[in-house]
Amino acid sequence: MGFSAGIKGRKRVTAQKSLLCWVIVLLGMFMLSCSEVKPPVKITQYTDPSNIAGLAVDGNMVYCATKGGLVKWDKSAGEYTLLTTADGLPSNILSDVIIDKGKKLWVSSIQGVGVFDGKTWKCYGTSEGLPSGEVNALSLDNKGGIWAATTKGMASFERGRFRVFKDNEGPVGLDIQCIFFDKGGNIWVGTAEKGVYTKTDKGWRRTGSKNGLTTDAASTIAQSWDNSIWAASWAGMCRWDGFGWQGFKPMLWLGTFKARKLQGTQERLWYFTANGIHAAKGSEWLHYNEADGLISNDVLSGIAVTDDLVYAGTSYGMSVIENSAIENYVIPNTPFGYNCISVTADDKGRIWLGTWETGLNVYNSGSWSQIMGDKPETLASVRSIIFGPDGSMVFNTTNGVVFKDKQGWNIQTRNEGLAGDDIRCGIYDSEGRYWCGTSTGISCLSHGNWDRYRAIHGLPSEDIWSCALDTEGTIWFGTTAGIVSLKDNVITDRTPEIGMDRPDVRSIAVIGDTVYFGTESGKIVTYSKGIWDVYGNRFLNTDKGIYSIASDPSGRLWLGTNGDGVIRIENDKAYKYTREDGLPSNYVRSVIFSDGILWTACLGGAGTIEPVAH
Repeated sequence: MGFSAGIKGRKRVTAQKSLLCWVIVLLGMFMLSCSEVKPPVKITQYTDPSNIAGLAVDGNMVYCATKGGLVKWDKSAGEYTLLTTADGLPSNILSDVIIDKGKKLWVSSIQGVGVFDGKTWKCYGTSEGLPSGEVNALSLDNKGGIWAATTKGMASFERGRFRVFKDNEGPVGLDIQCIFFDKGGNIWVGTAEKGVYTKTDKGWRRTGSKNGLTTDAASTIAQSWDNSIWAASWAGMCRWDGFGWQGFKPMLWLGTFKARKLQGTQERLWYFTANGIHAAKGSEWLHYNEADGLISNDVLSGIAVTDDLVYAGTSYGMSVIENSAIENYVIPNTPFGYNCISVTADDKGRIWLGTWETGLNVYNSGSWSQIMGDKPETLASVRSIIFGPDGSMVFNTTNGVVFKDKQGWNIQTRNEGLAGDDIRCGIYDSEGRYWCGTSTGISCLSHGNWDRYRAIHGLPSEDIWSCALDTEGTIWFGTTAGIVSLKDNVITDRTPEIGMDRPDVRSIAVIGDTVYFGTESGKIVTYSKGIWDVYGNRFLNTDKGIYSIASDPSGRLWLGTNGDGVIRIENDKAYKYTREDGLPSNYVRSVIFSDGILWTACLGGAGTIEPVAH
């Protein structure tokens, strides 16, 4: 099933090999594999472009930086274009977008900065001067220069690369949330934990909660129509009047503490908040929410071009307020959620996609739908999905095990006897009992009661990540410190048999009579007919965690990795498919084959890989 005797990187625990022979074989096969072109594939992405973190406006063209790529709306035509990593973006998970004075388009993301010159994208990361690849926001200074606010400091773009800001009196090396340049050219920097830094002609000054701020965080800063400076965070808003900071009671006026974006116009200060859009001039207020036609009250970003033309990016799409009339823009038929952590297929050809904190999706006949469960939090984070008897389903979540059958929903948590609420994996045995691995041991549901298995029962670690049932009825569990098997209610620690020191096992797959185990260190362990083998980093061409394993109809293995994309094993060679080939990202949590197509659950969306005949 993809591996054969004598291949590079394989270690048979029961046999001794000549070191010199292995060196020659490994070197030769490594050079051969590097010189070969990987087999062609067709990659398609399914992302969530509804969550809008940043906006930029150029006439009738509106650019939305979303958690599923960059959306370009032609407002006059009502048409959109969605750009993803397949088009050259550094990541699908974007944080901001701006247009510079030369009409170049800049985006920031969790994996660096990208700039579009009208023809191609160029990406910048730490190798090009950024202090961190995680960029929170972009800013233009008063001369048109580009600044990046990152989780490890801030940098300006100069002469084709970023230069890290190094003034020791300023916010060096901090988690920078925003950078703002006021009308006088002063710099205001909001940080995640150290308050606000201000640079004037007198140098730097830091202010925090001890100096009048509501908290030592500032996610957005703006200048109002009266030239006062405003800063906001999750804890509320403050106003700087030139003498000191004064707290503002946002719950009274806005109904929330959370202002995600502040912006001043010539006559008003605009608040884009978790409870709609608000604008103030003295005691005069304007308010817009769902009752007025906003697509969502959960406003994440916004731009007030004028007081009569305002753009709002929400968690469900974009709203445009023009002369008090509201028009909404949304991209239909996409999955909801950007951090995809599990994917599986049922016998009807439907694809089930679980996300982190944003729910469950199902793909059926070319259309996406969101499954809510009986409560919003029921299926918030779905780690894995199991199909049970009589059409029932089991959802292993961070909030317990959720059973769904004809009678309805049944949620089982630690209160009902589970070892823990964070459920990573599950499996039915031949007797109909349900076994699941949790962050605090193994649990088994039998005749309505839960039994728990912990370290005292023989587990090398109670941190369980994977499980599978083999053809002989043995259940295998992968832990962060080794492998155990369960047969006839007896748990056996198999780790000493492997010849590895505390392997951290993140995935298990049973293919034929072989059990495959993927480790956090980027190795594959196999077990078949009493023999253990280890396939190493050199053969697999990765040192990243192997989080999922699947086999296609031709017997080829496909591995989902935590940083190296998808690895395809064919003819004893390993081939990588990554973001550069069109995947949503290189962080692949789950893979599954359905109808000859490999589905991937990635950070940044779902993707399919369809092998092409060659």
